[in-house]
Amino acid sequence: MARLLRCTERMLECAEAGDWLAIELLEKERNQEMATCFNSRMENDDSSLMSDSIAALLVLNDKLVTRVAAARGRILGEVQELQQGRAASAAYSQVQTSN
Repeated sequence: MARLLRCTERMLECAEAGDWLAIELLEKERNQEMATCFNSRMENDDSSLMSDSIAALLVLNDKLVTRVAAARGRILGEVQELQQGRAASAAYSQVQTSN
């Protein structure tokens, strides 16, 4: 579980830095850690620690999702601006050629 938490923390750090390629690579690692963590048998003595760890993981994951959604929104805005610029340029070119 500690490796899973650390991997999620690193993903959050990369999201804050805008390093999306690193996030993609870390996601694969995190998925493997998650499978290992939740497929293994848990001892009864570990249930409190596991609950705390899962709660921490959920908090980190929520932060990560928020960062990714914000970045996605910014990128979509930039794409829309580019498309509007291209449309305006095309319209201007069309007006120029018809004169």
